Amino acid sequence: MNTAAGRPLLLVALLLTVAVATVLLNRGPAALPPAPPDLTNTAPAARTAISQALHAATTEPATAERRGDLGKVLLAHQFDAAAAAEFRIAAQLAPFDFRWKYLQGLAETPFSRPSALDCFKSAADLNPASWLPHARMAELLLAENRLTEAAAQIQAARQLAPEEPRPALAEIRLLLLQKQPQTAISLAESLRSRGISARELVELHAQALFQLQQTAAARSISQELQNEELNPAGWNDPLAAAVLVWSTDPRDILIEARSLAAGGRLPQAEQLLLNSASRISTHPEYFSTLSRIQLESGNPLAALQTAETGLTNNPNAPATLMAQGNALFLLSRSPEAAKSYSLALQQKPDLARARYNLARCQLQSGQIEDAIRSLNETLRTTPEMTAARLVLAELLLNQNQTSEATKQIRILAAQLPESDPNLAALHNQLQSRQTTD
Repeated sequence: MNTAAGRPLLLVALLLTVAVATVLLNRGPAALPPAPPDLTNTAPAARTAISQALHAATTEPATAERRGDLGKVLLAHQFDAAAAAEFRIAAQLAPFDFRWKYLQGLAETPFSRPSALDCFKSAADLNPASWLPHARMAELLLAENRLTEAAAQIQAARQLAPEEPRPALAEIRLLLLQKQPQTAISLAESLRSRGISARELVELHAQALFQLQQTAAARSISQELQNEELNPAGWNDPLAAAVLVWSTDPRDILIEARSLAAGGRLPQAEQLLLNSASRISTHPEYFSTLSRIQLESGNPLAALQTAETGLTNNPNAPATLMAQGNALFLLSRSPEAAKSYSLALQQKPDLARARYNLARCQLQSGQIEDAIRSLNETLRTTPEMTAARLVLAELLLNQNQTSEATKQIRILAAQLPESDPNLAALHNQLQSRQTTD
């Protein structure tokens, strides 16, 4: 053997051996295969979705995406602990991908706040540009009354995403806990002026008014909670939405769409429903929800078409009939809208909003007595609907039914703050009428 020629080969072999040994010594432990969850009481569609993801993860147990996908489908079907375990493995396999730590935090939130907080902290460190981990931490810290820490996370989230409603709602909650109701009211009014209409916002606004002992105003705001179309504030969270994609429950997607709409994200809400049509269009609330969102987006023609499509399969659905009526009303087709509302009320006589809207159609058509009857019936079932009572009181005054109008105005005085301009106008009109008489 030529010793001079063999030395380079020995050196290369030695370096290669060292490199391989280094890789082997530094490689983490092999990923264990996923443990199958108990699917005994799981719906067939959910069982199929979980089984498919489980098979893929079992085939490639060392692939972060496969383990993460299994975590998503488990989380979408409320297997929180099993989902957290899969996200933990995905984070170990891809330690610089902040998604897995963030999703692990979501999965662990229902059963372990300390662990969830640690996960969100890790996610925030991995992706300093994302506001989501900070906002999630803020809400968990508020729930534990750790106000100073919550304030820091709220500030971070609001700096990163000043237009997002969730950090702003957390700040209002913080201000109330700090006994700063006036500042809380200012922030609530700012959100409402942007068109954000969420159940939490109304509740917090009312709480702030109660703290200031403005009882009448607080009660007036609280009446908005009777609105069946008022939804919780959702998260503008693409990672949580990626979990939702795996859900086989139409209610999940409908709730998410309504939450997006409540936060003022109407295009995203509409797109979510359109993209999910193949899976959830058989749900009885699908077409009415989509139509309402399209109407709020300023597209009554699309809303009407959606409602009519829904009625071809279910012609007696009261919510869809009401959605059809709303679209027709905004298209200035009052007689047709009145017919839709009447059909909706035949199916569901206590649908107060439909009866109130029917009264508005009757007024436009000059059917004064019918409108008065409809408004009285609306208030019989829903006495807190001040909008209907305001219309009725003005209508009674215009019809010279002063005594009946006075009764309605007295009730309104107990329901609305003294400063309400509509109430003041009715008082002035009543006083003028009494003076003339």
